[in-house]
Amino acid sequence: MSYRPIIDAGPGLNFLSINKERLLIDVMGPLSAPETVQDEVLRKARQGCALQCRRSGLAKADAQVGADTLR
Repeated sequence: MSYRPIIDAGPGLNFLSINKERLLIDVMGPLSAPETVQDEVLRKARQGCALQCRRSGLAKADAQVGADTLR
């Protein structure tokens, strides 16, 4: 039987921060993460995406698209 490696938040966040999460998955294969680790990594990923969008001005475009959709 093959077991999935269990990953902690630190390595997951490190690879995510340098946009190399695919490298981690390609090398390690499918990973398992405790629910708290999964929640933390997803929360940080959303925060990073929001920060990156604000920096590039995409947040304004997203807001406009969202407003247009609600009409």
